[in-house]
Amino acid sequence: MTSLVCVTNAMQHYPRGHRPHPCTLPDQHLETCRNDACWGCAPRPAQKGILCFHCYEKAVDAVSRAGDMIMHLRSIETSGQSLGERVSASLENRLIVPESWLVADELLEALTGHDIPSTATIDDTAVLVDDAIAAWQNVELRASREDDAAAAVVLTIVMQRALRRWPGAEVRVRDIPGPIYCLKCSTRAMKRIAPIEFLGDLEAKCGACGEVEDWWAFQKRASRLVGEVESARKQEERKAREKRRKQREKAAS
Repeated sequence: MTSLVCVTNAMQHYPRGHRPHPCTLPDQHLETCRNDACWGCAPRPAQKGILCFHCYEKAVDAVSRAGDMIMHLRSIETSGQSLGERVSASLENRLIVPESWLVADELLEALTGHDIPSTATIDDTAVLVDDAIAAWQNVELRASREDDAAAAVVLTIVMQRALRRWPGAEVRVRDIPGPIYCLKCSTRAMKRIAPIEFLGDLEAKCGACGEVEDWWAFQKRASRLVGEVESARKQEERKAREKRRKQREKAAS
């Protein structure tokens, strides 16, 4: 496997829960393919580091939501079940920490390689999260390294699983600020919807009329405005992190 194709094609050895579907090109096949039912098995080329464009965009999205999701999951202090799952009452007393904490650990581990100490307070967790997200501000640079590119894919998978199981986190839907109008009703109420399956795509959805637009088409028509808004948002987030860091240093001195 070379660095010219999406790293998802070289992750077959990853544990099942972190193993992605290899990204392939529709209707394009390897010379060895003899499966008439195959819809395409030729690996998708790498376009951002060693991620294809689709994996890269979803990784950027996952990084932007990871901090809020980790803090939400870590704030759950009981072993309540997530959506759509049945938990035997006889097992509840055997859970040392809430299940949501384990998923928060998975998210932070994908970002940093380390989990959250079980003794960490919510403030301690906030410090770990701030540092982790700050280290991933340049996703494109991280995607140029194989281990980091694979970690970004794992983060995407874990994030989608968390969004599916804890929809009450209110992280899946993000407002798209700025003068960007819905094509159908011309309302400025566009929202960015994260996928909950690995092969799912990002979507742009109007909060007023419910019209759904393919994210790639939306991004193309609004790329300049979205880019300006995203840049301003990231700058404000960096300032907020630096302010919190100075406050912590002042309190510790």
